[in-house]
Amino acid sequence: GATTDEDFDEEEEVKHMMAGQEEEELQFNISEVLGALLKTHGEAYLPVFGNTWLPRLVDMGHPNCLLADRKLASYILCDVLEYCGESTATLLPHIMPALFAACDSDEPSLRQ
Repeated sequence: GATTDEDFDEEEEVKHMMAGQEEEELQFNISEVLGALLKTHGEAYLPVFGNTWLPRLVDMGHPNCLLADRKLASYILCDVLEYCGESTATLLPHIMPALFAACDSDEPSLRQ
């Protein structure tokens, strides 16, 4: 049978919600994996991190990005500082602007 526009809209809305949930789960998994790599390998992982993830996370931490992206970036960048310590000195000019922007945000979940 034929479907109405209303049925189509409901189906699209469900698909959109499911895609959003999958995106959130993927972001959570990425943050867990990167956190584990940073925790277990520390500064030895920094060259790989700096070349692959840092540019993306800096972009995601920009104030014009989605809140979920900004939170993910802040969470991972804090892990970098926590687990790699002084060896992050050369990355600080890239990391700190995103973290300062998060601290200055009106959004409480970014400031925590």
